[in-house]
Amino acid sequence: MYRRAVLRTMGAGVVAATSGCVANGRVAVDLSESVTVEPTEGWWTELPDVDGDGALSFTVRADQLFDVYYFQREDSLTHYKNYLYKDDESEMPGGHDEISQAAIPNDDESKYEVNVPEDGGRRSIDTEGSHYFVVDHSNYGMGARVEASQDRLNAFVDLKLYENTSII
Repeated sequence: MYRRAVLRTMGAGVVAATSGCVANGRVAVDLSESVTVEPTEGWWTELPDVDGDGALSFTVRADQLFDVYYFQREDSLTHYKNYLYKDDESEMPGGHDEISQAAIPNDDESKYEVNVPEDGGRRSIDTEGSHYFVVDHSNYGMGARVEASQDRLNAFVDLKLYENTSII
């Protein structure tokens, strides 16, 4: 009888001690803002190091088509900038395969959006050092065609970056 009580108490303690760390993690970035992107340009933000293990979730919504890129290395962002500002198409990394994508019409088809992950959870990431989140309104990758005469892209970005704080 005593043994079961001890095991239950130990089990509850382990669950309580690790649930916040593993399930939720620490929110390292909580970004909710409107961004304006000129035609043939992009908007990006640098995300902090999450010690190689974290998770990302975001929704980006706008009235026009756009692309989202997630670059895990600084040199990938440099190639992106070179494409935009130096017309250098020698290297055009596409970013993370499961995170970088083109916007699609939302459920009521009134706006375009990208949700990662689609189920509203989190996408695990494994990266060292800085990494970069980009809202693109250019012809980079040719997902959404953009002409210089088009209107500015007014997008709302809701992004959360979680850092795994587990000590296990």
